[in-house]
Order: sequence, then C-alpha cells, then structure tokens
Amino acid sequence: METPRLPHLLDPLGNAILLSLSLTVLGRAAGCQVIIADRAASRRHAEIAGEGGAYILRDLDSTNGTWLNGQRLGEPAHLRDGDLIEIGSARFIFRDPDATFATTRLPRLVYDEATGDLWVDRRPVQLSPKQHALFALLWARRDQVCGKDEIAAGCSSRRSSTRSLRFSGRAATRCAAKTRSRPRSGQSAVGRSTTTRSKAW
Repeated sequence: METPRLPHLLDPLGNAILLSLSLTVLGRAAGCQVIIADRAASRRHAEIAGEGGAYILRDLDSTNGTWLNGQRLGEPAHLRDGDLIEIGSARFIFRDPDATFATTRLPRLVYDEATGDLWVDRRPVQLSPKQHALFALLWARRDQVCGKDEIAAGCSSRRSSTRSLRFSGRAATRCAAKTRSRPRSGQSAVGRSTTTRSKAW
C-alpha cells in the first residue's frame, strides 16, 4: 500500500483517512467527516483544523473527552507526526509525511489493554489469541527466566483472556518478533514498566 503524501489519520487496520479539508470533524453524527460508530463518542466530538501548515486538535465539549498520547485533552494541541488520538474505542495515529525527521527515539510498542490493539513502530499489528497469551505470560513473569515447557503450559492456560503488557528496549522488539513462531530457546526476558491508559514503550 502506497503511503499518502498528505497528512492523514491511520486507523488500527492501517486505513489512511486524508486530512484534505481545512476542518475535519470526528464524531458519531452522520455529517462528520470521520464517523465513529461508538456510543461513547459524542455526535460532534472533536475536530482537526489545518492552520498555516499545522494541524490542531480540539475537543468539542465532548462527554467522555478526547485523549492525546494517553492524556485527556484540555486545551487545543498541535499534532505531531506519530501522535495517538483516542475517541471512545476509536484510535488513530496522526501521520505527517512532510514532518521534520525527529532524532529522538519514538516509542517502539503501544498496547491497549482494553481492546487488545497492538502497535509496533507506529504500525498496527494483529495478534492471534495464542500470541496474546505469550505476551501475557512474559509480562507476568518479567525479570524471570521462563523455560519452554512453562511457556507452552502458560500460553495454553491464558488463551481465554488478554492482559496488559509493556516492554522496553531490545526485549520489546525481540518479543514482538517471537510472536510469529514458537520460542526457539528455553529463556525469555521482559523489561520493567509503569502503567498508563495507553501503554507506550
């Protein structure tokens, strides 16, 4: 899929919503440019305004609030490439192809415990129940050594539920890659973390 050249919102399925208008309204009403089919979203919930080459996110006095990078939005905020916008159960990543490359290291992995949405390097990743179970086991046993038999048994018992996870550094990248196949070695390690509404590494 070709990356759009205009600023856009990226949904969890990887669909791009172009911000080609000077004002884009997000909400539950049929007249909104971005319709969010969730009763937790207000009819006119939030708007993104293009002003002088910048894009500004405003909450429109919504009942449940608009969340930006895990924080409830109070004042209007300038959007930066990679920002996470949450409205009810809907989640979008703001992408600006013309943004200046940032030298600071961005979070590598975001995991939402309420929905099970997983993002790696700002891109959505779909996990099977078995893969979710592996993440949950590694999170529960962080800073401990897990044998392959324990991993197999733990994944089997955890497939029916999903728990929040948070990894850091090289361990996060290694664990994300290992979800595509069974662990080859008898050991796995996971880093420490703290808890926020949306988990970011």
